[in-house]
Amino acid sequence: MRSRLSAVILAICLVFSLSVSTVSAKEPLSVNKALFARQVQTFGIYTEESSNRFNMGAQTVIYAEIGNFTLNKNGEFFNLDLVVDVMIQDAEGEELMGQEGVIAFDSAFKSEVHDLFFTIDLPFEGWPPGIYNVRLTINDNFADETVYVDLPVEIFE
Repeated sequence: MRSRLSAVILAICLVFSLSVSTVSAKEPLSVNKALFARQVQTFGIYTEESSNRFNMGAQTVIYAEIGNFTLNKNGEFFNLDLVVDVMIQDAEGEELMGQEGVIAFDSAFKSEVHDLFFTIDLPFEGWPPGIYNVRLTINDNFADETVYVDLPVEIFE
């Protein structure tokens, strides 16, 4: 009885492990587009800022499109595990402030997705005049891949 129960448990484990598969992108993780926008409606529909120069106290939106991420297929669902970190650097590349996990895509989709986008509100209130770099770090936890995007920005009075 005990060996039969072990065989059933082993069979259940094998069935489960076979139903979870990785749908890997053929290309490395990529950021297809990253920019400052005045307004974003949805994927691919946005109004881009005219420049990367902003008055102190202004606000913008970072719009970014990600491609070639990895999905794990689990039964009828496609699971995604992406995390976006943001770091603000001064003109010399020194980190001034940052936040890990600003966006976490820990999602399950019924359809296989190939592209996605995200937005991050970026207020410049309290930023002294100067040149900065906004660094986005996108981590694909299923593929153990990371990609970086640098968005230079200038703040003036």
